[in-house]
Amino acid sequence: MIFWKLKNGIPKLSRIYLKTKASTATKSTELSCPIVDDTIDNMLSYFLGKNISFSLNIIDLDICSGFQKMVLLNQFIIPGGQVTTYKSIANQIKRPDSVRAVGNALANNPFPIIIPCHRTVKSDGTPGGYQGGTQMKAQLLEMEGIEFS
Repeated sequence: MIFWKLKNGIPKLSRIYLKTKASTATKSTELSCPIVDDTIDNMLSYFLGKNISFSLNIIDLDICSGFQKMVLLNQFIIPGGQVTTYKSIANQIKRPDSVRAVGNALANNPFPIIIPCHRTVKSDGTPGGYQGGTQMKAQLLEMEGIEFS
């Protein structure tokens, strides 16, 4: 489910909620606009295994705290097929003691898939949590070529 609003006359996504099964995603023409429709089409294509690039221009990062914005902007640049760790992100933002806070910021990512928080794993290589469930996180990573035992 995608929520959006007009911000200065421009449609901006304000929240994405993942369902546990991508096959249940549908598109509604009720209260929609081309930016939202394109985003839904791109997300559905991503779930079908296509390499899709998203833009930050379609989301409203102003709903996030300053700390969460730093974390999400660092997360956004992690390319498909690669992972990082919560500790690495904490180091990237020059807050090495904030590993748990980084995890919380990603756990509350309002823009999953667009900001690919599923690409962050624990330092021991295990997937860690995900708002769509750990099984979905593992499936997304495996779809991008990352394997787990």
